[in-house]
Amino acid sequence: MCPKQGLAGRARVGLHRAGAAAAAVNVCVSRYLAAETNLPRSVTVYNPVSRRAFDSELNSGEQNELVVFAGRLVTEKGVDVLLRAMAILPNVQLRIAGEGPMKLTWERLAVEIGVGDRARFLGAKSFAELIEIYGDAAVLCVPTLSRESFGYAAAEAMAMGRAVVATPSGALPELLADGRGFISAAATPGALAAALQQALGDGDRRKRAERKARDFALNSLSVDTLGPQYEALYQAAAS
Repeated sequence: MCPKQGLAGRARVGLHRAGAAAAAVNVCVSRYLAAETNLPRSVTVYNPVSRRAFDSELNSGEQNELVVFAGRLVTEKGVDVLLRAMAILPNVQLRIAGEGPMKLTWERLAVEIGVGDRARFLGAKSFAELIEIYGDAAVLCVPTLSRESFGYAAAEAMAMGRAVVATPSGALPELLADGRGFISAAATPGALAAALQQALGDGDRRKRAERKARDFALNSLSVDTLGPQYEALYQAAAS
């Protein structure tokens, strides 16, 4: 980063901090983000998940060895970690939905480490197509390496009632807490493989996670729940 960009970036942060200091309330989309920013008068209100996710009808997901990833194929999404985890799980199939600058690199990596026959890159998919893909899967994997303040891929899968296996990054442990999903011990291939093996190998626990995730999404991530929360905050700030 050049000095000018650095100064501009710090200036923007300073302006945001000044605005937050003057705000009646600062809304953070996760407790993780609230702790990271440490803003005054902060409250947590999760991001809403689209109604179409809640209304989606998935298949039973009885293909117990199929893992799905959906998202932009960029470095911070950690698909390389997932591919290396696949090398530890010889019977598992992987479907990767999405496009991005790392696609060719990760396709080559899959071949190099011997999982090219089990890891299919599907390209960009519409939401309707993703529903079909999710319906065939046992779990959705979110192997992100970045400190995401929320985690839409996980939240949408939870709303659909599909189990999620994720790395312990950002707000993901918060979303998947209390048995709502599976969190790896670290963002490494070995730890992720262990979490995937646990989710794939224990169908009863996976189904419990799906039910808990769906209930949490209905109660904490739906527009019908979050709309009144925002309305109450605006009314309180205006009074």
